Amino acid sequence: MKKYLLAIIISVITVVLVFGLMNIYNSNKKLVFLTEVKQADLGQFITEKNDIIIYLTKNNNKELTKSLEEYLENNEIKNNIIYIDLNAVDKNFENELEQYGASIKLNDPTIINIVNGKVANYDNNIEGIEEIKEFLEDYSEW
Repeated sequence: MKKYLLAIIISVITVVLVFGLMNIYNSNKKLVFLTEVKQADLGQFITEKNDIIIYLTKNNNKELTKSLEEYLENNEIKNNIIYIDLNAVDKNFENELEQYGASIKLNDPTIINIVNGKVANYDNNIEGIEEIKEFLEDYSEW
């Protein structure tokens, strides 16, 4: 009897642990549908690509992330957009962006349009997917 009780307790703990770890993993998941670029690699990436859209976020808004993924998949434009995790940038990142021609206060999320290696437009006041769609339709050359 004690063996059965111990087996049940171990099984319940294992199930709770697995679901807890899955929840932690999903909450820390990167935007796998976009190419992630690290802060240190951004300059080289812009030099190589020259024209690019940068989406910067802490990835806290799961609904916005899901809507963005669906929109990009449906419009086949995700190859023109990169992602930078705002959780992984240092406090000097805003200053580093100035070399591309604009002083930008980074909010979560921010979207930046780089044309010919310079900031052409940006939006750091995004509240939902509609603002992102409008930005992409207005400022992107697909």
